[in-house]
Amino acid sequence: MYWEFQPVWCIVGLIAMVVGVLVVRFHKQICDNLAGGVANYEKMKLAGLIISAIGFIFMTCLHTTILRFALHIIAPGRF
Repeated sequence: MYWEFQPVWCIVGLIAMVVGVLVVRFHKQICDNLAGGVANYEKMKLAGLIISAIGFIFMTCLHTTILRFALHIIAPGRF
């Protein structure tokens, strides 16, 4: 397994991180507008943090390594 930097995934990850940070920043307004105040604020914050973490994984190109590792566990001789 090797790691290779790819500028496209870095940009995609950066965009995802910005979206996640904006969700965390404006979670109350998003909840109020989407669900009329019924949605849980903490769950929306958690969703923003998860989006940011996924963006970080994409930005550092670790998603290919994680996928290869998971496929190696499922089918050891093929990947």
